[in-house]
Amino acid sequence: MHILQVINSLNIGGAEQLVVGLLPKLWGLGCEVDLCVFNGVETALTRQVEEIQKTTCKGMKFIRLTNEGPEYSLKYIPKLKKVLRNYDIAHAHNTSAQMTLAAASVGIKGLKLVTTEHSTDNRRRHIPVFKAFDKWMYGRYERVIAIGQTAEVNLVNYLPALKNKTSVITNGIDVEKFYTAKPYKQGELRDLHDSIVDIDNKKIIVQVAAFRAEKDQKTLIDSLQYLPDDYNVWIVGDGALHDEIHEYAAKAAEKLKGGSSRIVFFGNRKDVPRLLRTADIVCMSTLYEGLSLSNLEGMAARKPFVASDVEGIREVTDGYGILCPAKDAKAFADAFIHLSTDKAFAKDVADRCYERACQYSIDSTAAGYAQVYEELVN
Repeated sequence: MHILQVINSLNIGGAEQLVVGLLPKLWGLGCEVDLCVFNGVETALTRQVEEIQKTTCKGMKFIRLTNEGPEYSLKYIPKLKKVLRNYDIAHAHNTSAQMTLAAASVGIKGLKLVTTEHSTDNRRRHIPVFKAFDKWMYGRYERVIAIGQTAEVNLVNYLPALKNKTSVITNGIDVEKFYTAKPYKQGELRDLHDSIVDIDNKKIIVQVAAFRAEKDQKTLIDSLQYLPDDYNVWIVGDGALHDEIHEYAAKAAEKLKGGSSRIVFFGNRKDVPRLLRTADIVCMSTLYEGLSLSNLEGMAARKPFVASDVEGIREVTDGYGILCPAKDAKAFADAFIHLSTDKAFAKDVADRCYERACQYSIDSTAAGYAQVYEELVN
């Protein structure tokens, strides 16, 4: 059984992290899996894939259609078509990959198509002209995997014809990797980022998220205006909105006591587990999600987790972490203060978050994917 995972790039994001994390797990289950990315620009995740090739997945192909360029391009269709002829199953992640694989697979006999729906919503669903295209695109796939119940319900409500070809396989993470990571000490962080002068006397709030339209780093930044000056925000990630978010933070910092030192940008990192373990509080301010891996990772670090009360987040967090109305900076600030001033409450939230994260193991996710592949091939 020869399987190709297809994704637009390996910039930091939940889908990208899931795909890379699944590679060694699927190989361990006997699935011969290769990876194809459209834009193969070097990132922390491309380096991780290269390391996986050398260790746990020897013989795995890592195919980059380009080493730079856009993540959306019609030029990828013929390039991908040439690659697909060697596979039994091709599995697309994210919109660009879904569209490109659907088109590139036309005329290739025997190839089975799978896609994962990584979000509860997207902008296309609110533009009527796209519905006919989506019916065709999703119709090309034998199986559509939703990463949560909400993602599945919303997709089927949008395209009822998909009801009999969808299934739910929740995202998973390596819980112990985050729980056992060593927090950074004062001196170590000075070497990592020259903006950090002192962490021992600060309250550190960390958010890990790509800089995309559905994320909401701005509300986290805005929460600082309601917090004492010993509260600092660390923002991990990068993406298309890099300049916009940095400019927003710079303007916000002008009004803060302590200024720009209270907002630290780390970019994309491979030491996310250690950064999460260094935090006092982990945050996910967002507008909508599928099933956020950053959500699970923050909870796995056994830190109190505060997030926007939106679909995808609510499904995992309600009853465990703290949910705040989306885009409500004051509500986030109130939650941060409550956790910082009530240590018993903070410990209880952190413990419940860890227990919840343990229910989302990447081993279970890989087993679910392997079962889908087996059913389609047989």
